[in-house]
Amino acid sequence: MVPTGQFQLLCPTFPEAPTSIGIAGGLMEVASGLPNVSAGQFSLSQTLFNRDVLLASSSASDVRRRAAEQTIGNKISVVAEVSKAFYAVLVTQEEIELIDEDIVRLERSLKDAYDQYKGGVADKTDYKRATILLNNAKAEKRESEEFLKARYAFLKEQMGYPPNAELRLAYNSGQMERDALLDTTQRFIMKTGLSFSRWKRKNGCKKTILTIMSGVFSPR
Repeated sequence: MVPTGQFQLLCPTFPEAPTSIGIAGGLMEVASGLPNVSAGQFSLSQTLFNRDVLLASSSASDVRRRAAEQTIGNKISVVAEVSKAFYAVLVTQEEIELIDEDIVRLERSLKDAYDQYKGGVADKTDYKRATILLNNAKAEKRESEEFLKARYAFLKEQMGYPPNAELRLAYNSGQMERDALLDTTQRFIMKTGLSFSRWKRKNGCKKTILTIMSGVFSPR
């Protein structure tokens, strides 16, 4: 509503008629209208068609499906990253255990080579070779221990675990071996996959947009 009011008469000015001898007159004020008059103006508008509203209502289910797919995809990514970090820690631990076994064997070999060298049975070459192999194994163990610290830190980061808190891994090797076996008799159903669902949803959104835009620009 736009209120308007007129409480005094409007007095526009007009030029006076020239005199009989051709001299132009001055300006004359002439009152017009009615005094003490007020009026109100009302306006109302309504949108008969809104392309954005129609698009939003038509694609609402696709948007909700997209949010659900995004949640599922995030869960899959978290599980995949944590699993890779977990198995990286296990592999490094197994490597360290194997290196420990090699160190025990090399120490025994070094002792035998030293005894043979002292007894005059063998020369110094075998003793030096055994020493070099033992030092290499110890250096490899130190390197693997540093890798293990870094992989533990990465695993904590992926899990959202406190960095300074102690983390102990518990697992069943036998169960892990059984879980690693693939069931070759199980059929793969593509329609249940997340990638196929995303493709189907994107295709539906494109069809909805195409239908709405074609309706907007089509002649009536």
